Amino acid sequence: MSQLSESFQEKLMADITYANNQLEEELVAKLTGSSKRERDDSSNPESKAKTPKLARYKRDIIYEMEVRFERQWTMFKEALKGTEERLNTSMNKRFEEVELKLLNYVDTHIQRIEAKSNEINERLLKAETECAEIVSMREDIKNLRAHLAKQENLAVSCDLRVNGIPCYPSENLDHIFDCICKALNVAPPPYKSIYRLKGKRGNNSPDTTIIVQLLTPFVKNYILKMLAQFRKKFNGQLCLHHIGFDSNQCVYINENLTSTNFKILQTGIKLKRQKKITSIYSFRGLIYAKTAPNTEPIHIANEVDYDQFFRHAIDTV
Repeated sequence: MSQLSESFQEKLMADITYANNQLEEELVAKLTGSSKRERDDSSNPESKAKTPKLARYKRDIIYEMEVRFERQWTMFKEALKGTEERLNTSMNKRFEEVELKLLNYVDTHIQRIEAKSNEINERLLKAETECAEIVSMREDIKNLRAHLAKQENLAVSCDLRVNGIPCYPSENLDHIFDCICKALNVAPPPYKSIYRLKGKRGNNSPDTTIIVQLLTPFVKNYILKMLAQFRKKFNGQLCLHHIGFDSNQCVYINENLTSTNFKILQTGIKLKRQKKITSIYSFRGLIYAKTAPNTEPIHIANEVDYDQFFRHAIDTV
C-alpha cells in the first residue's frame, strides 16, 4: 500500500506541477496583458518594467498552489486511509466469517468422527466380549469332550477285544477265554462278562468280535503283556491251533476302545499301510500316532485332533 501511495503521489505531483505552470501562464498573461513570447523578449522595455511585479505575483501563486496541494494531499491521504481501514475491516470480517465457518465445519466433522469412533469402540468391545465368551465356551466344550471321552474310556478300560475266532452255534466263550489264558501261560482271571458282538447278519456272522470285560485295567494290561511275550517267544501271532482249533488262522487280542478311538485306529491303520504315517497304536485306551520314525508320538484325543493329524499327514506325503 505504501508503494502504491508513493507512485500515485509522484504522478499527482507531476500533474499538479503541470497545472501550476499552465495556471501561472494564464494569470501572468491576464495581469500583464502580454504573452509568454512577448515576456521572453528582453528588448521589450515594458516587460523589464513589469518583472518585479510579476515575480511577486508568481510567488503568491506558487504559495497558493502549495497550500492547495497540501490541503488536497491531506484530504487524499485521509480518504485513502479511511478506504484502507474500511478495506482492512471488511477483509478481517470476511476472514473471521470464513474462519468461523471452517471451525464450525471442522468441529461438526470432529464430533461426527468422535461419535463414529465411540460407536466402533463399543462394537469392538462388544465383539471382544463375545469372542472371549466364545473362547470360554470352546474351552468348556473342549473340557467337556475330554471329560466325556475319559468317562467313555473308563467304561471300556478293563475290556479286551478278541478277533479271529470263528463263531459256532454251540460255542462256549468261557472255555475259549480259558484256552487263550492257558496258551499265554496266564491263570484265567475273574471277569464280569464275555460276549460276542452282533455282526451285520446278527449273531450268526462269522468271526465277530468277542468282548471280555475284566475287573481291573491291571489284569487287562497283564494279559496284553503276556501276549507280547508270547509273540516274541514264538516270533509270530497267536493262532487258532494254540487254543484248540484245527486252523493256523491268527487270533488278534487288543484292548477294547471307544467307538471314536476305534474309528481313529482303523483309519490310522489304513494310512500306515499306505505309508502315509509311520505307526499308530493304542495304550491304556488312548490312541497315539507317529508321522516319522524319529518323532515323538502324538496323542489323538478326539475327532478334532484326528482330522488335524491325518490331514497334516496326507498333505505332507
